[in-house]
Amino acid sequence: MRRAIWQIDPQVAIPTLKSMDEQVSDSVATDRFQALVLSGFGAAALFLALLGVYGVLAYSVSLRRREFGIRIALGSGKNALIGLVLRQAAQPVLLGTVVGLTMALIALRWVGSLLYETPLMDPLAVGGSVLLLLVAAAIAAIIPARRAASIDPMRALRTD
Repeated sequence: MRRAIWQIDPQVAIPTLKSMDEQVSDSVATDRFQALVLSGFGAAALFLALLGVYGVLAYSVSLRRREFGIRIALGSGKNALIGLVLRQAAQPVLLGTVVGLTMALIALRWVGSLLYETPLMDPLAVGGSVLLLLVAAAIAAIIPARRAASIDPMRALRTD
């Protein structure tokens, strides 16, 4: 097509021709990049939350090693100990979730003035992110809980 146009008039500037897919891709490139960066920050925040839950529970289990040994020696089942540690993990996670959702609802009023014809809250996205956080926290809490349930009572009672 360029040759045909340049045969008629070689001075005509011909813009770069792109397919519709390329034009659409170029038009959303900035938004796609911002979404990727924000997704990266979200993944990093989730990883830090997991690391925090695991670290706090692992430390708590190591401090309560003797208690868990006594509980096992007195006949407590492994499932009861796992449930005890998971409940200990659930309290701050649920409290943080409630506080975070409350702050998000407050922030929605402010952000709502910046959005044009966009729904203020997407229940599917909020529910999915809360569910992802709760599942991730449960997975992070299971490792220390299983470690607490597998403590040898004789070894735990002999150590200082």
